[in-house]
Amino acid sequence: MNKVTAYSTETTGEVAHRSRATLGLALALFIPSVAVLQRYLSVAGLLAYLLGASVILVLFVKPGGIMARMAAHLSQRDALGLAVVTFAVILFILLRFHARTSVGNSSANAPVHVAAINLLQGRFPNTLQTDVAGASTPLPGAVLLALPFAWLDGVAYQNLFWLIVFFVAMSRYLRDWRSSLLLSWVILVLSPAVGHALLTGQDAFANALFVLLCAFWLVGIAARPGTGIRKAILPAILLGIGLSSRTEFLLLLPLIFAALAHCTSSRLAMKLMLVAGAAGLAATLPLYLYAAPGLTPLETGSSGPRSLRAEQVIVGASAVFSMTLAWYRPAWPRHTSPESIERGPGDVPAIFLRNTALVLAPPAVFEIFLYTAGGYIVSGFAVFGIYVLFSGAAPAWREISRIMPPARDAQLSGGVDHGSDSFYRVARFLGSPFAYRCVGTENITGAGAAIFIANHLGSTGPIECILSLPLRLYPWVIANMTDPQRAPAYIYDDFVRPELHLSGWMGKLMAALLGRIAAALLTGLGAISVDGARHWTAPAFRQSLELLGRGRNLLIFPEDAKGPLEIDTQMHPFLYSFVWLCHAHQRKTGDRMPVYPVAVVSTSKTVEIGAPLYFALDETTGVRTSYQQFCDQMEDAVRSLYLARQRGEIHGPN
Repeated sequence: MNKVTAYSTETTGEVAHRSRATLGLALALFIPSVAVLQRYLSVAGLLAYLLGASVILVLFVKPGGIMARMAAHLSQRDALGLAVVTFAVILFILLRFHARTSVGNSSANAPVHVAAINLLQGRFPNTLQTDVAGASTPLPGAVLLALPFAWLDGVAYQNLFWLIVFFVAMSRYLRDWRSSLLLSWVILVLSPAVGHALLTGQDAFANALFVLLCAFWLVGIAARPGTGIRKAILPAILLGIGLSSRTEFLLLLPLIFAALAHCTSSRLAMKLMLVAGAAGLAATLPLYLYAAPGLTPLETGSSGPRSLRAEQVIVGASAVFSMTLAWYRPAWPRHTSPESIERGPGDVPAIFLRNTALVLAPPAVFEIFLYTAGGYIVSGFAVFGIYVLFSGAAPAWREISRIMPPARDAQLSGGVDHGSDSFYRVARFLGSPFAYRCVGTENITGAGAAIFIANHLGSTGPIECILSLPLRLYPWVIANMTDPQRAPAYIYDDFVRPELHLSGWMGKLMAALLGRIAAALLTGLGAISVDGARHWTAPAFRQSLELLGRGRNLLIFPEDAKGPLEIDTQMHPFLYSFVWLCHAHQRKTGDRMPVYPVAVVSTSKTVEIGAPLYFALDETTGVRTSYQQFCDQMEDAVRSLYLARQRGEIHGPN
């Protein structure tokens, strides 16, 4: 059955249900974003955002649209690798942004940062120094959640961490890495509120995600048959700590209890709620009893006294609405079998998420109205919009993504994994803002197999060649970078300690994280692993010859790191192993293959492609000498391109 036929068999009810899910997703995306954008854009700007985002969303989720076409070309492994690339790009952007600004001390996260530092140093967390521009002091739960990140001096990065955890949780809920990845992309692209929270580091984002994930985890465990209190006690404790981070989260208590009672029993639900309450009190009471005036749990922000009564009314109405939904039995599915719980539009976790979004949406909308009417900002209501975004998007996306085609299994050619072209294209697209100018593309003679020889220039050469050269390339990579077991040690010695100046357990932890990311990324790109240290180069040569036989392009960095370093070019002497490939391909096909010199110049942010060279065996000098002569010729070509570009002698397009 082709995709068109599959889509056409949807009933009218299924189409209507998917349309409602699309509307729910749009509201979840737009409500918190309008609350943020209205502070920076005019009414015309807001309308333009809503119109443009709506068109993009419809084109993305419609049957046969962008979502379906992308999913059809992605395997589960591709999706996981692209997720790694996505979050790595976000981390890079945050590192650059925070290095140029003082986000770490901004009013968005300074109170919780100072409070966490105080607690780490054995002092009372909420001092007068944590009050910034009239903001209230953070509650103990928010401080505890920020504690590990303050220890690492990165409170502003806790939002990215919990966003990654949300992606993993959604992949389990949706049972599809592709679906979770596409949901994350939709949220990142169409909801500027997320980008704003990541850049400013506001802890309301992390608190909302933590509570949502813990509540979702607890309800999901309770929905499993035979669940007892021992299996659910950990998420209940974590939920209690999360609830103690913001008083606004108390509105969720009736819905959490109702979901637990429906899945298990009222008695077990009450026990779990008591555990959560005890955890919240254990986190809050010691600090409250020690210095009650130091806690200001209600965030009034800068809304002013005229709006205070309206705020109380809207919160009270939301509490009544929450209790009504909790006890409205028709809203919950009648059966709690594993099939009815884990699948279908009536599953308990999905209904729980939808209900929480419905309860917290009115305060978020009220924040928009209050700012429009009088320019008032209710800082405590910002957490409502963030929670609505994720709790509303998840169940809506579950229904929308049912039209996705099955995952494309990654096929291996001749037992060799050549990576995914879709992964490569998307990875280049995500990294395109950081690509160098590519000059000399007119030197590329045409289609067919070719080898591109480039200078390494640290980590800059490989990254910029992949991002900048307008071709599908298969790079040679040292085996230490593609092996998840060996990559952390290699990255620690080669990058983390000399470049980031991190050592000890902190450096090894960073190296372990970067090692996993690098191994997954390089595998997805189709990198050819070259294990020269263990003299296992034969597999790399066989894989390279197979790719050349299929007309593919190789990217090789032949520098010998053990050789002397040239000061002017930062190049090491070249090794001639790539020349063997030229000779072997020529003997196999009878055709000479172009070999292009490529110079990566960081000073001008340029990747320069030179005219191709062709290997010809000199029978009079012998094979080894011919190899070395061609290698030296290629090295001179790369060096000349580098020096000419660096000195401004080549005037490429600007």
